[in-house]
Amino acid sequence: MKPEEIFDQDKSSNINTFEEGDRIVRVERAPFKQTTYNENLGIEVDVIKHTDGSYLGEEMEFLGIFNRQICLRKIKPLWGDGITKLHIDQWQGGWQKYVIPNFEINKEDAVE
Repeated sequence: MKPEEIFDQDKSSNINTFEEGDRIVRVERAPFKQTTYNENLGIEVDVIKHTDGSYLGEEMEFLGIFNRQICLRKIKPLWGDGITKLHIDQWQGGWQKYVIPNFEINKEDAVE
């Protein structure tokens, strides 16, 4: 893969587009929303309270969705079996297939 191809990849995908065994990576922060009543507008609105950058750039294996939980296995866990469960409401979007870039360097272009 050429360096410019990395930036041409599709934007983030919904977790439902992946199949069991796919290697995926988190590419966007997860928004945590709260519905509040806006007195000025007289309606309920969703407000992003904070965003979570956990798992950004970390290669994971998609195991499936069970009981509204996204089940993933970390490829290189620091401890335990590496199984992670995330609630689908907050973590549904912001994923891509994991790509290992292959940057080929010409020996003539390399700086010694």
